[in-house]
Amino acid sequence: MLAAEGVRLDELRTSALARTGSGAFPDQTSIPYTPQATLVFELAAGEADLLGHPRIGPEHILLGVMSEGSGIGSRVLSAAGAHLPRVRQRVAELHLA
Repeated sequence: MLAAEGVRLDELRTSALARTGSGAFPDQTSIPYTPQATLVFELAAGEADLLGHPRIGPEHILLGVMSEGSGIGSRVLSAAGAHLPRVRQRVAELHLA
């Protein structure tokens, strides 16, 4: 879906890392979600419902990230050329096939 939008994964990865950096994983068995991550999952569930899909898949999480609007993921995807209405349409078409 993202390739169809002209988005390159390597460029996305580089852009996201430039904004966030990288670090070691914490030594915890359970890392709590941030409020923003929780919102993305809620939006993903809403996207799945809106499209009439019975389960949340990676495509719905992508839509959740994009529709959240203010996070790094949304900004990186938008800057790379991904547009929410077109990606949403591609997800709908994917499930029709």
